[in-house]
Amino acid sequence: MSEISIHDRVERFLDRKFRASRSFATKETYKGAINKFADFAYQDYNQELGKFLDNMLNNVLDPIEVLDNFYTYLTKTPNPLSKKIGYSNATIRQYVTTAKEFLNDVGCKIYSEDIRRKFKLPRQIMTYTEGLTKEIIAQILRLANYKLATVILIACSSGMRLGEILQLKLSDIDFTTNPTTIGIRAETTKTREGRITHISREAAQALKDYLAKSKTAKNNDDYIFLFNHEKILERLSEEEKSRRRVRATIHNFENQLNHVIADIPELNKRAENMRFQVHFHAFRYFFK
Repeated sequence: MSEISIHDRVERFLDRKFRASRSFATKETYKGAINKFADFAYQDYNQELGKFLDNMLNNVLDPIEVLDNFYTYLTKTPNPLSKKIGYSNATIRQYVTTAKEFLNDVGCKIYSEDIRRKFKLPRQIMTYTEGLTKEIIAQILRLANYKLATVILIACSSGMRLGEILQLKLSDIDFTTNPTTIGIRAETTKTREGRITHISREAAQALKDYLAKSKTAKNNDDYIFLFNHEKILERLSEEEKSRRRVRATIHNFENQLNHVIADIPELNKRAENMRFQVHFHAFRYFFK
């Protein structure tokens, strides 16, 4: 199997996952799992992914045995997030399952029953995460710049995901209702289903002040928070432009939040799953 063909097979697999989810984040998650599987093939078998797949398709290697060894590899590989040896049970399940689906996609017939006869995937352990309090959120808002503070207030009062907030257009906001109404467009949501939510009076006022001060959104089709970077994006397709703009803006806001909490011990703490307790999804938890 040539490198070109293996590249095409990987892209076909990822495109199918994207087609089902319509989520670039989901596609990137699957891509990360395939890359880790390729690393495993090189480190444990000294084979490039194309040759590795050929050997399984030609019955030189047993795919079930390979998946079992991949499981073991993930338990012994340093985790770049926690800086400990081994990935979490949830990540191991995700990576092994993705590898199995990919092998099936390229022609290796693997059934769940065959895997269960060989090994069992680890149970997903529920970890405790301490919720954010009003006092913590108020402290973060005092330290944040007005743009970041506006996004945090919207997240806390609406339950919107960060990506949904950052893709809001001026036409999505209806300040004439009480409370202010936000129409979340289907193409910006994880489930690809549109919905309606509301924001608090404080969040609405912060958004009005931000719009007046920033003057970034003048027309109904203008994005309120999304970065532009036209020089970087001019050679990309429209779909790729949209994806890059969203990812760049999300990373920027995540970095801004991390910078705010970095020097405050009571905020800069990690939960049992090694994730920082203060993150944008935690604001969504607070809303719920």
